[in-house]
Amino acid sequence: MSYYSKKSFERNSEKKSFFNSAKSIITFLAIIFIGCICSYLWEINYISEQGYKVKELEKQIAVIKEENEKLGIQLVQAQSMGNLQEKVAALSMVTVSEIVYIDDSSYLARK
Repeated sequence: MSYYSKKSFERNSEKKSFFNSAKSIITFLAIIFIGCICSYLWEINYISEQGYKVKELEKQIAVIKEENEKLGIQLVQAQSMGNLQEKVAALSMVTVSEIVYIDDSSYLARK
């Protein structure tokens, strides 16, 4: 009969449990590492997508500013004296020769 000590069995079982726990820790760390890489890639993708949206909005702002300037120029041209005189002539209005102002002492202006 061979003699086996209890300690030798315990050492083997301790070694197996250590390797099992080491494998599980390594597996857990690998899963966390892969998760971190995936979240990093997702974040980079999200940031670049937002960057493209910002550039598109900046382009729209530039187009709207340009249109605003064109409309401002058209407004000034529409309010010019020459244009107003053409509209007065087209509507058959009469030019005023004398302007009469009502002063405060007149009876029409009093209450």
